[in-house]
Amino acid sequence: MNVSRQAGLAAAASPVSQGSAKGYIVGFQDLENDGDDEAAERYYSMRLRHALPTAQGVFEAFEGRWVYAHGEHPSAPFGIGDAPCLPGFGEVQEQIDDFASEAAEFVKLAHEAELPLYAHLVNLFMGGSMPPPVHSVAIHETCSLGQSMAAAARAMLRGINTLKIKLDPDVGLEQSIKSLRLIRNTYPDMHLRIDLAGALNETLEGGQDPRSLLEEFAQLRLDYLEDPVDAKLIDLLPTGIVPLALDLVSCSFEQAIECVERRQIDILVLKPQLCGSFGRAFTLARTARARGVQVVLSSLYDSPVGIATLLHFGVAVGLDDCAHGLNTLSLIYPHPCALLKPAKDGRILIPTGPGLGLGEGPWMPKL
Repeated sequence: MNVSRQAGLAAAASPVSQGSAKGYIVGFQDLENDGDDEAAERYYSMRLRHALPTAQGVFEAFEGRWVYAHGEHPSAPFGIGDAPCLPGFGEVQEQIDDFASEAAEFVKLAHEAELPLYAHLVNLFMGGSMPPPVHSVAIHETCSLGQSMAAAARAMLRGINTLKIKLDPDVGLEQSIKSLRLIRNTYPDMHLRIDLAGALNETLEGGQDPRSLLEEFAQLRLDYLEDPVDAKLIDLLPTGIVPLALDLVSCSFEQAIECVERRQIDILVLKPQLCGSFGRAFTLARTARARGVQVVLSSLYDSPVGIATLLHFGVAVGLDDCAHGLNTLSLIYPHPCALLKPAKDGRILIPTGPGLGLGEGPWMPKL
């Protein structure tokens, strides 16, 4: 087995060849590989429909690389993993890369066993005890506050009834709450999830009581308020006012475990790649559920390879009790993978077949 070696996306800025397909710019970068036959690394860039403000900065494209696990013969089944590479994720890039390499190996092994990836993961981490069959996963629509009205209208047409809104850090909270009231009044039955990206840090650090702001958010009837403060400050927030969520992107694996064990949060937004391995991701998900903390899967702005991997992970863990953040491909124009578009019921079908079940696409290894 050979897992293609990885280099930073910046090192691949001058690809040997490149082309575009379904919204991709796909490149190949020759790497030294100690004599192995496979010497190509693929990277991708997917342009967003609109710029997306996040805690890591404003994204205009989702970028990363595909990692391959090859068999001994070119015709043997291969595996593939997705390693997103985005500004602001430098400190955790090693965990992302490790997860991608492990995913590639597991996909290859699933192919060899003629199993879908989720069945292989169940055998590895769940003792072979398959949860009730899940054929599709409910998803939420992700958008910035500025795009929320249009996004809500699109979501309703697609049968999606949950909207996750990322607040703009350059807009004051009072003005943001005013805009959110308009969304709530226009779409009274829409489930709303609000990502504050630590916007209440200054409130706490300034010695102010955040209770009044939390009560204003509570009046919006939110599913949850995500990352209102840094993980190290979460225990200072009053509980029982509005459901609080912690995104793994804003803390370490150890901090997430502590917050779950101490029930400082109601919802864990789990990005499995940031755990560095499937084993740690399964441990965190199962621990959270055992403590009564709801688990919401979330993408790391992945390509279709990463989204398919997370769908299989969700099936293996049995996460079918809420909508998940696995529809970030809808932020790309045109949509890069028809197989992973949500159906009219607001759910994404689990790809069928061995491995990821994605079939042909730009992610196929270079021969």
